[in-house]
Amino acid sequence: MALIDRTVYPRFPATFDTKELNTLYTPSQAEISFATKTVRGDSTILSFLAMLKTFQTLKYFPHPVEIPLAVTRHIHKCLGFTEIPYTAYPPRSLYRHQPLIRQYLGFAAFADNKVAKHVVNKAVFEAAQTRDDPVDLINVAVEALINSGFELPAFSTLERLARRVRSLVNSGYF
Repeated sequence: MALIDRTVYPRFPATFDTKELNTLYTPSQAEISFATKTVRGDSTILSFLAMLKTFQTLKYFPHPVEIPLAVTRHIHKCLGFTEIPYTAYPPRSLYRHQPLIRQYLGFAAFADNKVAKHVVNKAVFEAAQTRDDPVDLINVAVEALINSGFELPAFSTLERLARRVRSLVNSGYF
C-alpha cells in the first residue's frame, strides 16, 4: 500500500456515485453567476466550474486532464448545455483562473508563501515531538494547511517535509 493511501490527502475516488456527484460537484447559482461574470464561452465556463468544484473538494488544483470525466459531465448537465463544448484548458487561462478561484473560496496559494510554510513546519515539528510515523505527520500537515486557509501542495512536498522534520527531531533526541 502506497504512503498516500494511508493519509488523509484528498484524491478523487475510483468511481463516483450520483449522490456524491450531486453533493460535491453541483455548482450553486452563486458559483455559476461567478463563473459567467468571470469567463466567457461555454467551454471556458465548464472548465472554470470544474476547477472551482474540484478545488473545493481537494483543496488543490489537479491538472485539468486529471479531472474525472464523470465530474465534467455532471457539471455540463447542471449547466444545461445541449452540446458538449471543447473542454481543453489553455495554460494561460488556467493560471489566470486559479488566483480568482482561490480568492473566491478564501484560500491562499502554498507556493512561495512564507506564512504557509511556517504554519506547516510548526505543526509538523510539534507533532513530531510525540509521533514518528510519516503518515501521522502528513495528516497533521494537511489539517494545518486546510484549517489555516492554504492550498495543499503536491503530496511529495508534504512527504519530504514530514521526513525532514522527523529526521531533525530524531537527531535532536540522539
